[in-house]
Amino acid sequence: MIRKALSVLALASVSAVAAHAQGTMAAAAPAAAVKPITFGIKAGGSIPVSDFSDAAKTGYVLGAQIGLATPALPVTFRVDADFNQFDAKTGTGKGQIWGFTGNALYDLPLSASPIKPYVIAGAGLYTSKYSGAPHSNDFGFNVGGGVKIPLSGFNTFIEARYTRINSNDTNPNATQFVPIYVGVSLL
Repeated sequence: MIRKALSVLALASVSAVAAHAQGTMAAAAPAAAVKPITFGIKAGGSIPVSDFSDAAKTGYVLGAQIGLATPALPVTFRVDADFNQFDAKTGTGKGQIWGFTGNALYDLPLSASPIKPYVIAGAGLYTSKYSGAPHSNDFGFNVGGGVKIPLSGFNTFIEARYTRINSNDTNPNATQFVPIYVGVSLL
């Protein structure tokens, strides 16, 4: 099911980019008013890095988000809820990480193209559960970037973020991974 969802989202994103590159997209309509609240869903792969990559295989991530546009400011604020799952490199164990973060997103003013690159950074609470260990709640942060590809009534996006969860008694090393998402947000 996850592979099918990723395939559909990736196909929509690639189709939009290809149509724009070939000049087949309709002429842009006059600038519309910025919608103050957006909702989105996303899915993708989650790649462990640093010490975490010694113990975990590449996993998957599913998520949802709510965005708040601020027409008076050059940033958008977003609340993300993500679920990451990783299989252990040895044995049959699994690791699950829920992330609840607040983020600031800044659209980069690089071109007049409707395809918009952006940077994102934020912090939040991460709840981790690994096979055979108690769950833990820890603070962490993320930083990354992506591109928004506007379509009629919604945006598709591709995004990657470096995520670092602080260490604790259960996990003496910081957990670090890079989720790579493909998603849609309703305007």
